[in-house]
Amino acid sequence: MSELTIYDSTDFQEVDDIEDIKSFYRLLYKLNEATLTMSKATSMSELYRLAIVTATTLLEIDRIGILLIDDAQEFINGTWGIDEEGQLCNEYDQKSPVDNEVRDVIRLLDNQEKVCIWDKQPLYEFNKSGDISTVVGFGWNGAIALWEHDKLIGWIACDNLTYHRPFKTYQSHILRLFGSTISEYRLRFLAQEKIENLNKTLESKVIQRTEELVAAQKALQEVNQDLESKVKQRTLSLEAKNVQLAHTIEQLKETQTELQHAQAYGAMNDLVVGVAHEVNTPLGCAITASSYLPHVFNEMQSALNNQQTEKFPQLVENAKDAAHLLHGNLESTASLISEFKRLSMLDVEAIPAKKVGLEDWLNNILLSVRTYEVDIKKLNIHTKIETNVDDVIIQSDIFVQIFQELLLNAYLHNPQRDKNKILIKLSIEEQQLLIYIEDNGSGIDKQMQQRIFNPFVTTLRTQGRRGLGLNVAFNLIHFLLKGSLTYFDSQQGGAGFLIRCPIQLAEES
Repeated sequence: MSELTIYDSTDFQEVDDIEDIKSFYRLLYKLNEATLTMSKATSMSELYRLAIVTATTLLEIDRIGILLIDDAQEFINGTWGIDEEGQLCNEYDQKSPVDNEVRDVIRLLDNQEKVCIWDKQPLYEFNKSGDISTVVGFGWNGAIALWEHDKLIGWIACDNLTYHRPFKTYQSHILRLFGSTISEYRLRFLAQEKIENLNKTLESKVIQRTEELVAAQKALQEVNQDLESKVKQRTLSLEAKNVQLAHTIEQLKETQTELQHAQAYGAMNDLVVGVAHEVNTPLGCAITASSYLPHVFNEMQSALNNQQTEKFPQLVENAKDAAHLLHGNLESTASLISEFKRLSMLDVEAIPAKKVGLEDWLNNILLSVRTYEVDIKKLNIHTKIETNVDDVIIQSDIFVQIFQELLLNAYLHNPQRDKNKILIKLSIEEQQLLIYIEDNGSGIDKQMQQRIFNPFVTTLRTQGRRGLGLNVAFNLIHFLLKGSLTYFDSQQGGAGFLIRCPIQLAEES
C-alpha cells in the first residue's frame, strides 16, 4: 500500500543528516544553475522544456513531467516530460480526463507550500490515448503545484523510475523552490503575452480610427465641390463630420492612455519579478543555514554531556560553514536592498544649480568618477567640446552619478576591456546641453534596446550585476534634470547614449 507524505516549508528541522546537508547545499547550487538556464527561455514551451532538462541533469530527478489543467477543469494536458526510457519527449498531444483520483491530488495541493510524495506505489506512463493505467515500475511519485497567483493551474509530476533512489526530506525544499521558480517565470511570460495582445488590439484600433478619418476627409472634399448651391446643407453636414472627428480624436487619446498603462504594467512586472528572483535564493539559503545551527549546537551539547570530545572539531566546522553561508546570503540580500534604494529619487531642492565652466566641469566629473569607481580608471576616455559657450548654470553635482553609471556600463559590457575607447562630446542646442557618450564595444541587441532603462534588466546577471545602473541614470535625468536619456548605435561600433537637459546660459542670469 502506498504511503503519502506531505511536506511544507516548516520541515527544515528534519534535515539532520550531515551527508543530506551536503547534498542539499549541492542541489541548492545546482538549482541556481537551473534557474539561470530557465531564464534564457523565449517562450512558455521553451520554459517547460528547459525545466525538464535541468531537473534531470542538475537536480537528480529520474523522471519528470509538467501537467496543466485546462480552463474547464475537465482534462490534464501534457507539455514536456521524460518517458519510461529516460528520453525527453513532447507531450502536448497527450491528455487525460480529470477523474476522482486526479481531484484528490488537486485537493491535496491546496496551497503553494506543499510537496506531496507517495511512496511504495506503482509508477505509470502518460500516453496519447489518455490511458495512464500501464504500470512501468514501482517506487515513489511526487507532485509539486504550479500556481497562477492564487489559482492552481497544474503540477510537476516526478518519480524515481530509473535509478530507484529513495526520497530525502531535503529534496522537498529543492522541489518547492523549483516549482515556485517555474511559476514565477510562467507569470512573466503571461504578462508579456497580455501586453503583446493589448498592443495588437491597440494597433487595430489605430488603423480603424485612421480609416475613419480618411473617410471623413474624403466626404468633406465631396461636400466642398457643391458648396455654392448647397451652403446650408453642406454646413450642417460639415458640423456633423466635425463632431465625428472630435469623437474619433477623443477615442485616440483614450487608446494612447491605454498603451501608456500597458507599458507601465510591463515595467512594474519586470521590477516585481526581478526583486522576487534576486531575493528568493539568498533568503532561502539563509533560512536553511539558520535552521541548521540549532541542530549543530544540540549535537555539541550532547557530545559535551557524553564527553565525546572527538566530535567537536567536525561540529565546530559544520557550525562555521552554516554561519558563513548565513552571513554571505544575508549580506547578498542587504546588498540587493541597498542597490534597490538607488531607484528612489533624490531631493531636487537639495542639489542647487550653479555656474560652471564646461571644460573644467567635465574634467572634474571624470576625476571624481575615477576616484570613486576602480573599474572606470581603466577606461581610455577622450573628450570633445563642440560649443563656443564657456559657462552655463546647471545642477552639476547630479552628473557625477550619471557619468558613473554610464561609464561603468560601457566598461563592463565591452568584450575587449583592455582595448576600450570612450568618446564624450558636449554641445549646446536651443538652451539644451547635449552630452554624447560612445564606446567601441559590441553594442546592444535591438530587442534589448526597448528595455534597457527598466530596472533589473541586464545581460551580465551571471557575473553578479543587478541591472540597475541605466535605470538610475534614466531616473536622475528624466525626473530631476527634466531631460531625456536615449540610446543610439555608435559610429565606433558600440553603444551610444545621448543626454539632453535644459540649461541656463551664464550671460542670461
